[in-house]
Amino acid sequence: MQRQGLALRLGHGLWSAGAEPPGQYEVVPHLLPRQRVYVSFTSALHLHGVIEQIPQVITLASTAHSRLLVTRAGSFSLHHLAPEMFSGFEWSVSRGFPLAAPEKALVDCLYVSAFRKRQFSHFPELDLSRLDLKKARAWTSKIKNPMARAHVLSRLAALR
Repeated sequence: MQRQGLALRLGHGLWSAGAEPPGQYEVVPHLLPRQRVYVSFTSALHLHGVIEQIPQVITLASTAHSRLLVTRAGSFSLHHLAPEMFSGFEWSVSRGFPLAAPEKALVDCLYVSAFRKRQFSHFPELDLSRLDLKKARAWTSKIKNPMARAHVLSRLAALR
């Protein structure tokens, strides 16, 4: 089918109808058939207009192990969240994939930065007018790890 231009192999077990790869975000719900994922971190912040910088890699949250998934549709950085943190997203009907709320995307970034110091540790052009920091602080109550919760709360306080 691929030689005839009827299908395109995007990655392991992931196929698309037609000869052209779909858009990056179109494949998000199909990347991990046995695990749920949602668009979060810098990708969600960009989509919500909180940061202007366009991420080169789509960042996804999951309870699966962190890893980089490279497909013909694009590259996807999968970041592990504790099960209690796997919430705060809705299916975006207009976009066709699950998307984190802007405040939850920010908290996800800060949560991951508590464990990996360099990643998501700096936001050069964060538009705070598009965020409700009270909602972001409320999300921190779901963080069971006390050191990670303290890290996220201190980073949120520093954003003001």
